Amino acid sequence: MEKLATAILITSVTLCFLLPFKTFAAPLIVSPGDLGSFIIEVDLDFDGVTRRFQLDTGADSTMVPMDETTRAYTSEGTSNSAGAAGSRITCDLIRPALLTMTSFADGFSQLNPKIKRCDFKGIINNLGIDQFVDRVFEFQFSPAKNEILFPQVIAKRWKLYPLTRLAKGHLKVPVEIANVVSTSQYFAILDTGAQLTSVDLSYVTQNPTLFKFVQDVETGTDVTGKPILLKIYEMSEFRIASVVFKNVQVAAFDFGELRNYLGVETPLIVGANAIVQANWLLDLKNDQWSVEERSN
Repeated sequence: MEKLATAILITSVTLCFLLPFKTFAAPLIVSPGDLGSFIIEVDLDFDGVTRRFQLDTGADSTMVPMDETTRAYTSEGTSNSAGAAGSRITCDLIRPALLTMTSFADGFSQLNPKIKRCDFKGIINNLGIDQFVDRVFEFQFSPAKNEILFPQVIAKRWKLYPLTRLAKGHLKVPVEIANVVSTSQYFAILDTGAQLTSVDLSYVTQNPTLFKFVQDVETGTDVTGKPILLKIYEMSEFRIASVVFKNVQVAAFDFGELRNYLGVETPLIVGANAIVQANWLLDLKNDQWSVEERSN
């Protein structure tokens, strides 16, 4: 009886310890597009109105278009933004009272967030990395269920790596790219808002054996709506931590001014079509990250 009583005590203490830690989850809307692209979205409550936002870890700021709802907010100044094509736009700054995920308020709720209101072609509801400061969250993807999770405790299964942040908060992770001679380590921007993975055209020119040409695209645009001339390739392989991404469709363009910001050692922007092939942990509170193979 003494051993049994001890066992029950240990179990009850363990349960009491675990019960307060919850993982809040909200559905992600993952939609396929042209050329093997994907868009990742989430529904947010914007002062009582449900709006669907593109989830964009590659954007340093959250944006909404000028429309019937957002027009009513008082401007608190202006802010400039730049697109991948190098075009610059000027937006108003507004403050809604509340921005929260419609399915729950515990994991993601922003009071009086400062966001950009932009009146330019191409601007959509865009949830940027600025709204995730000091948060821990996971992207879980599967054919049956796609979710963003906000765990209170990071599960032990995650192998954590230090996260490099650029000046405007963008997430930079190491990536290994193998060619016929050797394997080299570069860096990549993790960008859920890029529907296709992107690569600097100069890198394609320097490493032609890694890429198989697919087609030219003359209708590409950046977030500001400015056209970008794209070349679509199939990239044979790259590795991020333990996960290998094979035969990924990529959009190649001249990074230009973007190259100056990212650095020449960052020729790759990992977009949604690659991101949905794995599960991710992003701990922006402690600047660490992880990735694991997606469960099918």
